[in-house]
Amino acid sequence: MLRPDLELRRERWILSAAVLSVLGSITDHHAQLASDRIHAILATIARNVRDTDLPAGVSDHRSPVRAAVGPESGEYEQILYAAIVLFNERGYRDTGMEDIAAAVGVSTTGIYRFFSGKAAILGAAYRRAADRMSSDLATVLATADAPRDIVGRLADAFVLRFFANPELAYVYYAERVNVPAEERLALHNLQRATVDAWARQVSAARPDMSPDEARFAVHAGFALVTDLGRFMHAAETRSASAVVRHLLLVTLLGHVEP
Repeated sequence: MLRPDLELRRERWILSAAVLSVLGSITDHHAQLASDRIHAILATIARNVRDTDLPAGVSDHRSPVRAAVGPESGEYEQILYAAIVLFNERGYRDTGMEDIAAAVGVSTTGIYRFFSGKAAILGAAYRRAADRMSSDLATVLATADAPRDIVGRLADAFVLRFFANPELAYVYYAERVNVPAEERLALHNLQRATVDAWARQVSAARPDMSPDEARFAVHAGFALVTDLGRFMHAAETRSASAVVRHLLLVTLLGHVEP
């Protein structure tokens, strides 16, 4: 056992799952770097995550507010939200337009007033997630100066977004291959621009890591939040988000006090 000091089964599970997410993140992207550098970066991040101490309680960052979409939000928002939930639960390919219509309580033809088809709904969901990440980045960069502070605020925003709507975050990472072909390139470029911007700030906060190397840390952090958050969001939200936020910061910045 590499962490004999851990007495709680929950902590062992969380850290083990986090390490696996970091290592598995290499399959989520196509960033280029010499193989020995990739191995070294991921091994270092995995060790940092394995050896960190998890927060004992909740942190002082804002508590996530779970997204709620009701009739007052309008049919467009209801359809988009219901589709995202179903894509998350069943997968895109196993969700039909009639399933989405039934979840909202409208006719299938009613959906076509807003979307040309199921692929268009997925495209709208994907762009919403990408736009929110890009918008959060712009807001943080406009209100913070020190790179380490910027990375911390980006982590706050990312984790808050995830726990507010984990279904959207998971669909964003799990269903990218099903995004309509006509939108795929633009959305890929938007996602890459966001990752590159995060990587520049991570590299500025830790000079031992180049922007190219930092991309792997950013992708590892995104994978960690998606994987852990998917299983932890049903728990006490503020406590769970504090743990995930801490692990994201460790992934991006190395040693971080809990």
